[in-house]
Amino acid sequence: MRSRKLEARWRRCEEGGAPRKECFDEGGLRALSINEASMIYHFPRHYWLDTRPEWIAYLQHRRLPATADMVAALDSQRGTKWEPQRMPKLSDAMRALVVLKRASHLLGEPVYVIGDDVKDYFNHLVHASEVLHLMNIVSLNAGDVADPAHVAPAGSVVFVNELRMGFGLHPNSIIAQEFSEALMHLLRIDIDAIEDPIAEADPRPSMQAYLAARRQVEARTGQHERRLYAALMYCDDSLLITVGAARTVRILRVWRRLVRDAGLIMAIPEKRTVGVWCLWIGALIFTPLAVVAVPRAKIVRASEVIRRLLSKGIEFAEYRSLMGLLEHVRCIVRAPKRFTHGLYAPHGRDGEGSQGPNTLVRPSIFMTLQFRKWLDLLSSHCGCVVTDLLRRFETLVDQAITFLTASDAATDSHPPGLGGYCHGYYWQYEVAVEHLQWLHITVLELLACGFNLIITARLLPSSARMLQLVDATAAFHTLSAESERSEVLIYAHHALLGCHDFNKAAELADITHGAGGGVGTFNSGGNSRLRGREAPTGHGEAAAGNGRAYGQLTWLQGSELTGRSDTC
Repeated sequence: MRSRKLEARWRRCEEGGAPRKECFDEGGLRALSINEASMIYHFPRHYWLDTRPEWIAYLQHRRLPATADMVAALDSQRGTKWEPQRMPKLSDAMRALVVLKRASHLLGEPVYVIGDDVKDYFNHLVHASEVLHLMNIVSLNAGDVADPAHVAPAGSVVFVNELRMGFGLHPNSIIAQEFSEALMHLLRIDIDAIEDPIAEADPRPSMQAYLAARRQVEARTGQHERRLYAALMYCDDSLLITVGAARTVRILRVWRRLVRDAGLIMAIPEKRTVGVWCLWIGALIFTPLAVVAVPRAKIVRASEVIRRLLSKGIEFAEYRSLMGLLEHVRCIVRAPKRFTHGLYAPHGRDGEGSQGPNTLVRPSIFMTLQFRKWLDLLSSHCGCVVTDLLRRFETLVDQAITFLTASDAATDSHPPGLGGYCHGYYWQYEVAVEHLQWLHITVLELLACGFNLIITARLLPSSARMLQLVDATAAFHTLSAESERSEVLIYAHHALLGCHDFNKAAELADITHGAGGGVGTFNSGGNSRLRGREAPTGHGEAAAGNGRAYGQLTWLQGSELTGRSDTC
């Protein structure tokens, strides 16, 4: 099971790689996993025994049994008979935006983006009948079968046949992406039938000049190059980039008609976007500025995972996810390919990935050096303009990135305590009720801010800056102006100043009042004051869950010191 973004329900995954260790039957025949069998030209014994004419015709259609040349070719095809998975890249969207921004400038019309998501995408696709006998979930019945038509005694073996595709099987993502490409092909046909005549009939000289220029491109490529839109779909995540408000409305109607006719069930409204910016495959796309950026939450997550990898190693499943994230970041910040040299060794045939997703990955000396370069890169780069795509990878210009972090304390919650938040990560600490007689809320707010800086600094890249939001006036003035008068506040402040980790974090932090007041700087001992900035506004108080929320900080029940929250 895996959690879903913005939804309180699980995504079921199938264990297509089991058994993870070699298993043999009584005759010495090795049991293959479904994934391994799907990658090769598997021809079990019962295939030979079936002599029905229709079965033989089916085998010939599937090119079975495989020839010696077909089997030998697997070594040059990554060990699989399937074609390489071809997914749209963020660079494809950037390249399209370069062209469409030029059209936008010539026509005087803005560029919009439409983002949509299909709910339970793999489950839309049905398994072929010949593989249904392989797609079973086997378990012991605990006596809680909900379907009265399938009553089984407790303790008996229950088979649940999986009729539709799901996560965890080798070919499924390839098949799903091919279906996505088919949808985009149909969408372009429908849109071109509407938009081409409208563009050709447009009397504006600017439009006719644009069409003439694009026809010259068509003469070189042999493809349709006059479109004033782009359509991409990364598995279940679609992206449409359009020029002009009226055209955007027309294309949106065509898209909705297509998904309705295809019988697709779309995701919740929170996963849809129409406007001038959107989040697509992990990147923020801003059309007015033609800028692509990495969300700060992803930079924090990547930095935290890399630090754990360097200190004690991580499982291959998490390592694979990390490399996917870093590839996205590399494209966005236009980092050279050398940044990933040596980092795909665990993915190789003899790497940790071949032993299963739970295998521990420990970096080699060269990998350690590479990941330390990534930590430096993540602390100073977060985006680019789309025209950078037209240039070769260049020397990167360092520029510190600022991360927003918040802290809060509560004495009227159950239980009382402290908490902090930074781009998807949170921590919380419960305070015993009997201690509240000595710890006023202003002291707790001050301590929460100090603890939050110490904890957050360990997550972020080394040279990144922090903007700390506090909603308590006393904590704000204590840390920025050292104007506290309370003896307890003075004692707590000096206790923080005596902490090396706090002083180190404070050197890279600014502080702002959560209600939108002025920004001050931390004064930690003999360190010089840092520059101030204009404070963000709109961080008001709001009800949330079992407690309360200030800005991005949500008070969460529990006793864990640190954790992840994708919905916080």
